[in-house]
Amino acid sequence: MLDLRDLAEGQELRADLCIVGAGPAGLAVAAELRGAGREVLLLESGGPEPVPGAQGLGVGTVSGDTRYGATPLTGTRHRQVGGTAHLWDISLDGADHGVRLIPFGDEDLRGAPSWRAAWPLDAGDLAPFYARAHELLGLGPVRYDAAPWTAPDAAPLALRDVDTDVFRFAPGERLSRDLRDRVTADPSCRIATHATATELVVEHARVDHVVVASAPGRRHRVRCREVVLAAGGIENARLLLASARGRGGLGNDHDLVGRTFMDHPLVRAGMLRSRPGIRAALGFYDHRTVDGSRVMGRLVVGRGRLGGELPGSAFYLLPRPAGYDPELASQLRRAVLARDAGSVVAALRHPRAVAGVARGVVARRRDAWPEMSRGGWSRQSGPARRWPDLELVQRCEQVPDRTNRVVLSERRDALGAPVADVHWTWTDDDRAGAAAAQVLLAQAFASAGLGRTDLVREPDGSAQLLGGTHHHMGATRMSADPAAGVVDPDGRLHGVANVYVTGSSVFPTSGTPNPTLTILALAARLAAHLRAQP
Repeated sequence: MLDLRDLAEGQELRADLCIVGAGPAGLAVAAELRGAGREVLLLESGGPEPVPGAQGLGVGTVSGDTRYGATPLTGTRHRQVGGTAHLWDISLDGADHGVRLIPFGDEDLRGAPSWRAAWPLDAGDLAPFYARAHELLGLGPVRYDAAPWTAPDAAPLALRDVDTDVFRFAPGERLSRDLRDRVTADPSCRIATHATATELVVEHARVDHVVVASAPGRRHRVRCREVVLAAGGIENARLLLASARGRGGLGNDHDLVGRTFMDHPLVRAGMLRSRPGIRAALGFYDHRTVDGSRVMGRLVVGRGRLGGELPGSAFYLLPRPAGYDPELASQLRRAVLARDAGSVVAALRHPRAVAGVARGVVARRRDAWPEMSRGGWSRQSGPARRWPDLELVQRCEQVPDRTNRVVLSERRDALGAPVADVHWTWTDDDRAGAAAAQVLLAQAFASAGLGRTDLVREPDGSAQLLGGTHHHMGATRMSADPAAGVVDPDGRLHGVANVYVTGSSVFPTSGTPNPTLTILALAARLAAHLRAQP
């Protein structure tokens, strides 16, 4: 690797292809271009190891819904070779570094007619690249339906209007370490660390060079034939907006760069006070290893089940002790942290619910509390006795809305670049979709005789938003029509001949799946396109 701080001020670098960002997307593009006869240079803002000063370059502001801004932007992204793969926290056989994987289906890609957002690709276009992503991750066939993962003690629930599919898991090291080693083993590929791209300089509708900062006041140029932006769901838009400022940003002729920013809202749906009939199936919705593959089921209420216009949802089942009240648990936690004795006393008037919370505290201390990031509860002794009820956690699709966007702040980071301001709100349609999916799921549980669902609601009757999941999508969305998107179906920036964008920022819709597998598939697809160019 090349530490850009070792170069003399103003020293110029050259490459055939400059990739901005050495996270999973950028590393995947470079790895797929091995042996293609191109000199590839990846620019990584951080170092080979974590660097506190580099993390501060991700500073930004969040406006709109305060619950979304509760986590600072610096905590949702990571500047280091390997990128956000270092932040994943899924526990896999003792390693807290796994990632959930699931592809987009046709409904996820289509969008709703009124959204004016749909992918210019279908599932068939992505299928070979999902297969290639599986090869990069060391996984087997691309199977995410329930059938291959069913066992006598772990079977999907048969629910009306509610579907079941599965997540599969892979260690984060496959993307942060293995891809890095594959790239650095190729003499035609270099990774420059402490190299923060601050501007793309355009001449005659082509990028002539990339301005790169290695420290405050130290600038370099990277001259290249082509540029790939793989800096993340916020940073891709930030860099485009910071370039060609007199024209409102690069590729921004239609005022779309930064717009339709999406996340997957996380919602507290409620509690299923279950009956014994559900217990035999619950292992399907826990982390399990089947034929060497780690999987976990999820329940899905797709957009089609809600009439086609409202966003869909996925639900996760987390066993809890009898009488557990998730809202009371949150109230108690907030009251204790705030040292609000009155609120603590008020909460203690519900002895059965408090007992459930107390049992949860004990389970947490024993590292046995069922979490989305840690499985194994179905294999504990007496799970039906220990965990008779189920907490329903909901992860929602979001409507692409122009007012949700990434813009540039007046503030500057340590390198002098304008920082991002992310404006995010949970729209009325988002709230309606979340609430409708909850009602449909509760009705499905009841009609199947599996128990009563106690839904959690805000005082105004709307679903209870907890925050986002840091799946930053949509701010440079893909469209065949330049007036409707920022990049074309190949990822090329509309109006600029030699700039490509990849990653979740090009997603026109968010769907309900986690984005990582589709990010890798798009990276592999872009690399195949670049290989085919003269």
